[in-house]
Amino acid sequence: RFKLVDHGFFWLSPTPDKPYSSGFAAKGSLPRIVAWAALRDLRRQGREVLFVNTHFDNSSPSQAKSAPLFVQRLTALRKSTAGAINPLRDVVAMGDFNSTPSTSAYASLITPSGGIAPLIDSQSLAKNIEKVGEQSDQDDWRVEDGIDHIFVAQTPEGVTPTVTRWAVDLRRFGPNDFFPSDHWPVLAEVQYP
Repeated sequence: RFKLVDHGFFWLSPTPDKPYSSGFAAKGSLPRIVAWAALRDLRRQGREVLFVNTHFDNSSPSQAKSAPLFVQRLTALRKSTAGAINPLRDVVAMGDFNSTPSTSAYASLITPSGGIAPLIDSQSLAKNIEKVGEQSDQDDWRVEDGIDHIFVAQTPEGVTPTVTRWAVDLRRFGPNDFFPSDHWPVLAEVQYP
């Protein structure tokens, strides 16, 4: 269904083009990467999807400094060689942003700034939140505490994509009923026009 058009990496640091450069915290920060791929959707007449995945550092001020860099680079990746936003390039950006909706980093991701279009949390576009595998003793997952997000962006024509399903996976596994990770996986089914 997809054909790779381009791909790359950058690091969430003061030197984002230097491989393995570490973050914005004074010390103790691990290198944090952003991986991206532009894929041509062979079913949608040449439209492309820019898929982006990241993991922000969990220390301050790393999130607050990583978020503007992330949005700035994402905006550049959406542009065509002519410098305008590529009207055929949609965006899906996901990962562990280590930022709840109440943080300044999250606000930087969803607020327009300096002509840079904001991202939209796919969860906010969903009609409802599906909890997969919820068990009677699981009442501690709350949207406002989420740090894992799937963001989308409007098309250059101003059309917001549709989110037909948004879910969080609360299943546990094995004889000891363990969660598979220290994070609950989130899923979004996104439809661009």
